[in-house]
Amino acid sequence: MRRRAREVTQAIIDLLVDAEHVILDDRASTEEWAGCCAVADSLTYGTHYNGVLYSAHIVFASDVGIDVGRLHEVLAPVGIGWHDDDPGIGAVGIFRVAVDTTRLHIRLTTPCYFIRELGVADGGTLPAVEITTVTGFLTRSWVRR
Repeated sequence: MRRRAREVTQAIIDLLVDAEHVILDDRASTEEWAGCCAVADSLTYGTHYNGVLYSAHIVFASDVGIDVGRLHEVLAPVGIGWHDDDPGIGAVGIFRVAVDTTRLHIRLTTPCYFIRELGVADGGTLPAVEITTVTGFLTRSWVRR
């Protein structure tokens, strides 16, 4: 899942760098695993966070935005299906893509994947050490490969 998410993210980066001549800000760009809601146990107990999702947050060094039409044109080879009501949000396969066109920031996220049921002692979320054990890390800088 992470490998494919990185492939899609890297394709987006490459197309924007080549077409718009923008520079990726490696220090501000990150990838992370976070706890998420995979299943709601009951309305009485509220939502239990029992899964993880992968997220890549890509920041470009320039604060110059991009026109939505141009964004869609440049990223057409990636195959993103853009929402009609919000042209900065779309999906490619299982991945959600959100683009802040005013500053050219991109966030790609996966669905939430179940790890285990949580008990009351868990405090409603997976412990960071458990997320790290399953995924290998919590947050780290984006490394272009």
